[in-house]
Amino acid sequence: MNESTSVNPSQAKSPLLLRWSWREIYSAQLWPVVAALVLIVACVVALSALAMRVEKVMTAEGRSMLGADLVQRSNNPINPLIIEKADQLELPQSDQVSFRTMSFSDTSMYLISVKAVDSLYPLRGELRLRTKQNTINSHVLPGELWVSERILGLLEVDIGDQVAIGDAELVVSGIIDADPELVFNPFDSIPNVFIHVSDIEKTGALQLGSRVRYKRFFNGTENQLNDLQNSVELQPGRGGEAMRMKIIVAVLLIKPNNIYP
Repeated sequence: MNESTSVNPSQAKSPLLLRWSWREIYSAQLWPVVAALVLIVACVVALSALAMRVEKVMTAEGRSMLGADLVQRSNNPINPLIIEKADQLELPQSDQVSFRTMSFSDTSMYLISVKAVDSLYPLRGELRLRTKQNTINSHVLPGELWVSERILGLLEVDIGDQVAIGDAELVVSGIIDADPELVFNPFDSIPNVFIHVSDIEKTGALQLGSRVRYKRFFNGTENQLNDLQNSVELQPGRGGEAMRMKIIVAVLLIKPNNIYP
């Protein structure tokens, strides 16, 4: 009795497929397709890596421009609940109070923008303060006055001379070479100075109705900062409260290097 043998159609096609594939490869007709596929995959991988790198750089630069990982700003003194929560999370913190007042020398006077900061400022970015001996400091200490170079000409003073900021008489410690929060604004021609927060009361500039901007800077992990943001309800309509973690790309692109008014 003869046994009938059955052949699986897929098994019969396999040798034909292999022979066709080898013939096409040998004739070099598939090489352009293979090269195109390899090029496409390489481009996709390269663009993905570039996008990740650009995102990291932009995030780092944005935080440097803010002076910290997270900034809370308000027209009123910072909510104590936010500071208490940040202390519980053990976040590094720094203070800034900014206002405008008159500056006086023996021969001239000029309106200036004062940034009063503590000795921990900035938490991110670089603050470069240059003395007369060309040494660089990165923090403001009590009793110091750091000015933009333009003020020296406007008030006709030099480093080491005395300048009155409001009611406070301070000695010019040096020149501001770089400010991490500085964004070029052609419509803002008021020069800036740095003093320590402990010297604010001496100036007598903060009176009822004064226009003052308060900032609190925080550093921490994403989870810590999210906990801090979610712990207190901010009210934008009352006191101009706001928190910022990142900065828009358009602002980063117009920030010049080493330009200070």
